[in-house]
Amino acid sequence: MYSLMVVDDEEYAVLGITKGIDWFGIGITRIFEAYGADEALEIFKTETIDVLICDIEMPGCNGIQLLDWVNEYSPETRTIFLTGHANFAYAQKAVQLDCVDYLLKPVDYEELKQGVSGALNMIKKEKEKSYAIERYSKLWEQQKPNLIGHFWQDVLGERISCNVEKFTEAFQVYDMHINISDKILLILIKVEYWLEEMNAREREVKRFTIRSISSEIILDSLEGAVIQDHSGNNLVIIYSHKDINEALLADRCNSFINNCNISLKCHLSCYISEPGAVEDIVKTYRQLLKVEYDNIVIPNSILYQREYIESAKYEIVMPSFSQWTVLLETGRKDELTRNMKDFLESIGCRQATKEMLEAFYYGVIHMIYDVLHKNKILVNKALNMKETVQAGLYINSIQQMRSWAVHIINEAADYLKDFKKCESAIVLEIKNYIEKHIFDDFTLADMANDIHFNQDYMSRVFKKESGTILSDYIVFRRMNMAKKLLEDSSGNISDIAGKLTYSHYSHFSRVFRNIIGVTPQEYRKMYRNAK
Repeated sequence: MYSLMVVDDEEYAVLGITKGIDWFGIGITRIFEAYGADEALEIFKTETIDVLICDIEMPGCNGIQLLDWVNEYSPETRTIFLTGHANFAYAQKAVQLDCVDYLLKPVDYEELKQGVSGALNMIKKEKEKSYAIERYSKLWEQQKPNLIGHFWQDVLGERISCNVEKFTEAFQVYDMHINISDKILLILIKVEYWLEEMNAREREVKRFTIRSISSEIILDSLEGAVIQDHSGNNLVIIYSHKDINEALLADRCNSFINNCNISLKCHLSCYISEPGAVEDIVKTYRQLLKVEYDNIVIPNSILYQREYIESAKYEIVMPSFSQWTVLLETGRKDELTRNMKDFLESIGCRQATKEMLEAFYYGVIHMIYDVLHKNKILVNKALNMKETVQAGLYINSIQQMRSWAVHIINEAADYLKDFKKCESAIVLEIKNYIEKHIFDDFTLADMANDIHFNQDYMSRVFKKESGTILSDYIVFRRMNMAKKLLEDSSGNISDIAGKLTYSHYSHFSRVFRNIIGVTPQEYRKMYRNAK
């Protein structure tokens, strides 16, 4: 609802307007009367006025002077002038002061009402516009950190060219407190490993939490941003390195690392760049990634780009995996794990690289595969491929590699030992599978795949342990089940054949007779007569 003030030095003119028009019908609920500019100014001090109807010519402060004051101190108020003289100078001044309407006395009440109604529509539209601007301004402020993050991601991903014009435009659009001449500082945050098991969603939540903690502790009151790069690493961008000294930055990074160690149960390191030009941010970022890639000796620490010395390009001799294979195959697990630990410790003292760890990883995997295949064991049967084998691909330190290698060797050696000790267990697993799938149309290849055995080895072990060819045993068990079905029901024999995966009755009858000695009809008849 709206408010209206009528200002005129003639009382009858004021009362005629306030009392002679139905203002409530157009949404005006509060009406104020003033008999001069001074009275009007007093009302303005305590009340919000939406529409002002004012006579131009009044003693003392006239209407033009009052409107000039209103425009400065109550700019939302819309004014309609009334005058008894068609003075061009007044009209011109009124237009200059953004008067809504200019009416001659005696005023037509209907015309005045329409003029006020038009003023109210203007106010309504301006309020809607103001509300929309305020609303979208809040949304803009809320989304601005994400937009700034996407901008830096595009820069680092080289989807935006690194030139002065692009940077200057972005700094202005996103209201980033950085100049193109500023030297920026990057801090790459790399999670080396998590101390707790978690799923992908939980890991992503923790990565987000790392960004929040780094923003609070490392950035604090500094101008900058914390973003996630395409590999999931977090990157702190400090816009002006002059605002922080090295000792304070190191204290903040140490505090951040300790906080993450305790609250998020993870080990991570901070890699700090040299101050560099904004245009060189991609180059600086790549240099930090190189430092991080080659750091496998010092986890949970702060590393400075200037202290990084590229690893010497000499070849480290890999261990004799053929000798280690013999140790694994002969069950000398403790000697094998001891040799592995000694080797990893030796390369750690000689500036090991990621390439060396990868070579060691693939050597261990190949060794285990070789031993298991020699014993006709599928790797899926002995090892958890997803959690054990693939875990080695994400190792970032010698300590992690040592823990992984010992674990996988123990797992493989223990399975191999149990396997050699108990081949009869294979026969039991085969028989259980056949009983469970007696009504299913499966092949030997299907069974071997389901129970994770080599098909030839599975058939050979079964023949050796049971004295029966595996395919013959499956047929024998199905015919025994056919006997039971013939005894327990009076159903159609063709249906029984189909249930046992025989699509042709004649073939089923012939196989049944070869094994049982009589046809299915004869067997059912004999069973009923005996009963």
